[in-house]
Formats: sequence, structure tokens, C-alpha cells
Amino acid sequence: CLKGCLIFLGVCVAAFIVTVSVVFYKRAAIKNWAIVKAFDAVETGLMEGLPEDVDGEKVRETLDRLETAIIEGDISGEELETVMPEFQRAMKDQKLDAEEINRLLNLINEILTGVAKE
Repeated sequence: CLKGCLIFLGVCVAAFIVTVSVVFYKRAAIKNWAIVKAFDAVETGLMEGLPEDVDGEKVRETLDRLETAIIEGDISGEELETVMPEFQRAMKDQKLDAEEINRLLNLINEILTGVAKE
């Protein structure tokens, strides 16, 4: 019985090491996948409730540029965090109006312009 337990324990340790190794070596791909999925969800939700007087193509283009900059590592988490307070303020009433969307897009474009200059 002890031999069987040791074999089982060895298999579990080996499986754990393989899993950790795969996650370690694929962390960039995993991060990119998570970013893409998160942005897809945000974009879908945003586009569904988009006011008529907001250019949907402009919103989609800005979000795509932001997603690309994050995936390529051009934007840090700290830079992205500057958008979150504004987004939270805008979402207090559970919807975004044209003024709130334009303010968010301008803030995102400021970040992207800073990235382009570097």
C-alpha cells in the first residue's frame, strides 16, 4: 500500500510540475487570451448600449488600438488604471451617455498618444 501511495504521490508531483511549466512558458499567451476575451466582452456590452449620437466605429477602433497596445506591452497597468476611476464614475447610473463615452475615449487616446510618442 505504501508503494502505491508513493507512486500516486510521484505522479501528482510530476503532473503539478508539468502544469506549472506549461503555465510559466505560456503565460504571455494566457495573458493575451484573457485580454482579448475581456476586451471582447467590454466591446460587446458597450456597442449594444451605444447612444445613437456616438460613432460606433470610432469606439471600436479606439478599443482595438488599446487592446493591441496592452498585448504588445506598450501600456502599463498603472497607465490603464487612470481610466478606471473615470469609467466607474461614468457607470454609476449603469449606462454611458455620449458625453461620458467621449470623455473615456479622449482619456484612452491621450494614453495611446503618449505610447506613440515613446
